[in-house]
Amino acid sequence: MAKFKEYQKKLQRQSRFEMLKTALQSVAITVSAVVAVVVFVPKSPIATLDNVQAFTNEVAFHVEVTDEDNAIYPGSLKAILENQTERYEQSLDLGSTSGSFIELNANTQYDLKIVAEKGFGLETLVQETVITETRVGGAITSNTLLSSPEADLLDYDIGLLVSDPETEFKEIYLRYGTRYASETEITNYQTVTLTPGQTSFMLTGISNFNLLVSVILEGVYFDDTVIVLDDFEFNTPFKLYAFLEPMQISDETIVLSMYLDSTSGLDANYQIIVKQDKMTVKSVQVDTDVGEGMHHGVEVEISGLKPNTVYTLELVASYINPIWLTREVALISSAEIETLSNFSSSVNVIETELYYEITITLEDPEHNFQLGYYEVYQIEPDYEWYYSGGQNGFTPSGETKSTTFTIYKPDIENYRIVIGVRSDTNYLNSATIYEINP
Repeated sequence: MAKFKEYQKKLQRQSRFEMLKTALQSVAITVSAVVAVVVFVPKSPIATLDNVQAFTNEVAFHVEVTDEDNAIYPGSLKAILENQTERYEQSLDLGSTSGSFIELNANTQYDLKIVAEKGFGLETLVQETVITETRVGGAITSNTLLSSPEADLLDYDIGLLVSDPETEFKEIYLRYGTRYASETEITNYQTVTLTPGQTSFMLTGISNFNLLVSVILEGVYFDDTVIVLDDFEFNTPFKLYAFLEPMQISDETIVLSMYLDSTSGLDANYQIIVKQDKMTVKSVQVDTDVGEGMHHGVEVEISGLKPNTVYTLELVASYINPIWLTREVALISSAEIETLSNFSSSVNVIETELYYEITITLEDPEHNFQLGYYEVYQIEPDYEWYYSGGQNGFTPSGETKSTTFTIYKPDIENYRIVIGVRSDTNYLNSATIYEINP
């Protein structure tokens, strides 16, 4: 009997243990399940409908769409006009777009929706209900870019609609103008008179330099009263203005100068991709400190290269498009450069109270360089500028060549002296081989 009671206690202890074990496993499974479903959900794109107008057989609209988290699947942004028996759709681009649906039924209710796919089915970003009706008015129905987005001057086809069933207007005007982002108002408006029944206007020669374009459709009554029928603003394709160019080319080093746009106000990150035979062999992050003005020069040295080798250098920028609010990575500029053949150098410096005597000895089998040079730079707290310089030709001596020159110490407090070699026919073929920093 005593053994039986002891066995019952053992079973009770074991049952409590199994219950606790099961409970802990349930908690662990629950926690794991919670962790598993934590996923990143991008922000919904933002769409704004403006000046939606319904006429007898047409609905016109303006829409602006931004996509801060790059959530929209490519090609899925659309405008849909529908009711219980009809459905029409058209593709849209990010940014500001003017559009219309034509050949509709009169006196009919429609729902206008702006939709996009984010990975969970079409999402309605904004919608508005309209009823087609015969009325006086007008609309800007399209702003189709006809030129390449890279062209210096852009042409647009501006679609127009004028509804004047009782001939209340004696004239219809179209005004258009542009401004830069730094400007607060448009002062260059031009006015054209439209012909009766005109449904489009070719807007030509717009500078492709990040401009805002304003188009205004106006009607003039017979008593000379002017009324704005519609107005629409859109941006030219956003362009980041920057480029790179070589400053020095030697056997293992390329020095680049880059001019980076400071007018757009972008916080852009720049990177130089170095490719050999289309394969990336090196990437260099550009440390930018863009100053005031249109462009600002930044120098970058790329070292550790192979002699007599052709490289493709690509300047790539990552930035937020200020119009669409999307993160973009773009190839801004590129250059193909061949490094020079091997050379070796030595510099002997003799310093006196008044001057430096510099002797450069060069072993240069392919005769890349014919001149030795020096440049003196005056150093200020925020910048430095060229002070003086000079150059000499080399004197051959067996397998080497050498040159000597005297550099008098400048009568300034802070300076540095750059010693180098260069070609006398190609200014890019040069190398800095020594520096004096007193």
